[in-house]
Amino acid sequence: LNMPRIDGLTVLGRLRQDPIHRWRPVVMYTTSSDRVRIRAAYQAGANGFLTKPSTLDAAMAVVACLLDHWFVHG
Repeated sequence: LNMPRIDGLTVLGRLRQDPIHRWRPVVMYTTSSDRVRIRAAYQAGANGFLTKPSTLDAAMAVVACLLDHWFVHG
């Protein structure tokens, strides 16, 4: 969410407006654990969320959920 020059929500918003990238899965990876910002990320179109530091198991769980959703609903 916090990046130099542009924040992750802005980047996500631009991706969701672009027809080529609109449906691309996006996992937000950030140091922020603020529930308001996490909710804003999901409302902006994030498909998953990981907070730093995270484990490989946590990352794999998020990816597994995205793949499961893709194969069921894709």
